[in-house]
Amino acid sequence: MKRDEPLGKWVIWVPLVAIAFLAFFGGRYAGERFVAAKRIRARADFSSWVGKEIPNAAVYRSDGTTSMLHTMFPEAEETVVIILTPGCSRCLAEASEWEELSERYEDDLDFLAVVITPDASVAEEIRKGAGLRFPLFVSNEGFQKSLTMGLTPTIYVIDWENRIQFGAGGAAATREVSEWIESRYGQDSSQGNELS
Repeated sequence: MKRDEPLGKWVIWVPLVAIAFLAFFGGRYAGERFVAAKRIRARADFSSWVGKEIPNAAVYRSDGTTSMLHTMFPEAEETVVIILTPGCSRCLAEASEWEELSERYEDDLDFLAVVITPDASVAEEIRKGAGLRFPLFVSNEGFQKSLTMGLTPTIYVIDWENRIQFGAGGAAATREVSEWIESRYGQDSSQGNELS
């Protein structure tokens, strides 16, 4: 019997250590794979929207007047539409990048933001806090579900015929849209360095 005692301890401890190891590292790896897969699916979803018409949705100005999204894109220009939520800290942190892009490409692109909130005063606080000078609108949860796929910020580039030219969402959205704009318009269109 004494001979079985050390083996008995190993039979218990080895599986427990292995389970703990797999739970910690395997779960972490599986979580990373899940997040990566979610991003890939979202990116694929955005790319499948390219060339399609953006859903027409009501947006509200801070004064309470209503506009339809399709009426907001001027002819012969493209518009960058940024969709964010009040609780999105990443959105507020990236607002200065959006403002910089809007200034750099002001001759080629219009910018507007839509905050998903029923309270226009919250949107105005975001505008002032983030230092945004381009138009900011508010809309409801239905707008978010139809256009963001659960990722904020969600950023689209829309042409004057209301068709999506590019879209991205989540942590890399600002970077991806910036790269797309630079590839299309050059490094700095305000200084005449457009690509042909």
